[in-house]
Amino acid sequence: MSNEIKSTTMLYKRLNFSVSKLKQLVKSLKHSLRIESKEEKKIQWDEDLSHKNIFLINGERVAMTQQSALAFLNSKIKPLQQVTRSKEQRHEDIEFKSKYKYKIKKIIKDETGNPIATYLEDLLEQKEFIDSTIVQSDFERFEVSRKAQKLQSVQNYIDLHNNIVQSEKPLDGRKTVIQEAFFKFPMHNQIDLPPEFYITAIQEFYAQHFPDYNVIMTVYHGDELEGKGKKKIGDHPHIFIDCKNKRTGEYDLTEQQAMLANKVIETVDFFKDYDPVNTQKQTYQESQITGEALQELFYQHINQKFIMENIPILASKLEATEENLELRKKIRLESKKPKEERAFNLYTLREEQLEEIEKKLEGTEKEIKKTVENKIQLDAVITTKQEQIVKEEVKLERAEKNTSKRLASLSNEISVKKKSLEELAAQEESTKIEINALTQKKIDLKRTLETEMEKYNKTVKRLNEKIIQDQKKKSEIENAIKVLNEHLQPLIHNFDVKVDKVLNAKRLDNPTNSIYNEIKENMLQTSRYLGKEKRADYLFNAQEKLKEAGLDNTKVEFNILDRAKLWASDTFTDKQTIEFDQEEKQEAAKARARRMLKPKPPSPFNNPNDPY
Repeated sequence: MSNEIKSTTMLYKRLNFSVSKLKQLVKSLKHSLRIESKEEKKIQWDEDLSHKNIFLINGERVAMTQQSALAFLNSKIKPLQQVTRSKEQRHEDIEFKSKYKYKIKKIIKDETGNPIATYLEDLLEQKEFIDSTIVQSDFERFEVSRKAQKLQSVQNYIDLHNNIVQSEKPLDGRKTVIQEAFFKFPMHNQIDLPPEFYITAIQEFYAQHFPDYNVIMTVYHGDELEGKGKKKIGDHPHIFIDCKNKRTGEYDLTEQQAMLANKVIETVDFFKDYDPVNTQKQTYQESQITGEALQELFYQHINQKFIMENIPILASKLEATEENLELRKKIRLESKKPKEERAFNLYTLREEQLEEIEKKLEGTEKEIKKTVENKIQLDAVITTKQEQIVKEEVKLERAEKNTSKRLASLSNEISVKKKSLEELAAQEESTKIEINALTQKKIDLKRTLETEMEKYNKTVKRLNEKIIQDQKKKSEIENAIKVLNEHLQPLIHNFDVKVDKVLNAKRLDNPTNSIYNEIKENMLQTSRYLGKEKRADYLFNAQEKLKEAGLDNTKVEFNILDRAKLWASDTFTDKQTIEFDQEEKQEAAKARARRMLKPKPPSPFNNPNDPY
């Protein structure tokens, strides 16, 4: 391949399909899968070149027959037709979700004390969409028996949970669910690249900028050629993207593309006069601007790929002349028509080529006729000129002697000029080399700037998240201090007073049941302000304190009514503000273990010295 860099234009286009546009999606998929139908006429492709087509499903290359293509088409369209789930289906999902929730609770019980138990408890508390890929990754770091079986139960629970969440948020019929994109080089530029270049180029573009969305299918069309394949008219790939975000479960690809387009508008000079587009709901004009911004990124992506693979080609945009703008307008209008009616398909191309040949032939005949007429006129002119030449030759002979000196002088001037021109040519060559070096340096600097900006944005985002976390933690600490001062300290002090009252009443042989009830009510009120781990630690220490004082701790144990009160407080209030952090939790567990090792006082019910 020559080292000379070849320039070419390029077309990148995307098509959005919503649930309300399934018919158009079916037509486009039929075209891409080469499924014969009334809408898709064979004139769009050459059957003799079908072996050049490539089909990739889920990243794997497959042989696509008419039967397998129809099966694949139905497998992708049917779920979109059933996107709005019925009430019966939702109730069925809720019922099955409860069964798997029970299984997960059993796993939690079996794994009590292990990190996976806490992880699964938090999972069951989630209300929004759950990313199953993250859960699967998290599972890898847990030590647990029958991991694959338990992970399958968790995955089944997540699938049912996400179905229910989705059914509670009905999908807007105008929301884009699948996006198709393709790119091609105009045939007159005669760009010859292998199929793998086209396929990897468009796949890498979406993987780089939109990694949260699955690629449904990638297709390479090599059968849209003229005649026996001698002249290419548009080898190109198609890619179909699932617009459902793998992390959030939302169909938000177009919103993400609009956000990316606004970054392009901010940073690329070509878009300096453009206003930012609305990321949530775009007008037709804003959608076109988004498409132009993505095309700008795709140009950068393709040129970078050319450089990385040492391909001497540079993709450049057409200048915005009136002719080019008019052509873009025509192509945009043509893109709204069915493929077989467009002015740029194989059939119309061949008609245009035949018409062009006929026009050239007609023009050639006119030129021949005009040439004959010109020859007659030239013969007359030549005769006149010959007579003038004879006269001039006489004059030249007379002037020859006078001009010989002048010719010698001119010869010297020509030599000087020739040398000067050679120096200019050398300087021009040096300038070209310098320009090429500066152009490459510009590309490298731009790439470095983009990388640094990405790092900077990530750092800013991480710092903002840390600020929010610190502010939240500060608010929680301030609230905990307030609760401790205003509520818990009086309750804890009152507990000690009431323990002393029981001991005093016992010494005086007075009734103690009412005081025990007061202690239990005190413990109940205190527990309302404590989180799960802190509450368990508090109740354990309160019980141990009564035992160490020789009192009957069973009289302060919570009954069903007490636990119901705690449940109501936990469910309908936000009093639970005091809780251990991880380090406090571990220290409390050690303290409880030490306390359990202390010798216990004799039971008041088996004390031989107790007269009662």
